[in-house]
Amino acid sequence: MKAELKLLQAETISQSKKVTTLTEGIADTLTKQWEGMTGLLKTETTSIIEAARKEFKEVNDQLLQLHEWTKKKIKQETQNRINSKTIIKEAGEAILKTNTS
Repeated sequence: MKAELKLLQAETISQSKKVTTLTEGIADTLTKQWEGMTGLLKTETTSIIEAARKEFKEVNDQLLQLHEWTKKKIKQETQNRINSKTIIKEAGEAILKTNTS
């Protein structure tokens, strides 16, 4: 009976070591998978942020161009109205001169 107990005890110790080794292996594998996934997530997040920054810069550049174009057109329209008023005024003065002559 003592011999059987020693055999069972030895088997229990052996099984316990196998379980510990297996548990450590699983923990190591899961840790490596977790690190891989977090690394991939970091890479993807950085890629998305960079793409968004690039797109924001492009939109910002387009808005600046639109702003400059709008300022130019407003200045041009203002000058056209000034010129138009001057032409109308000069035409009116010419008509008055013609009528008074």
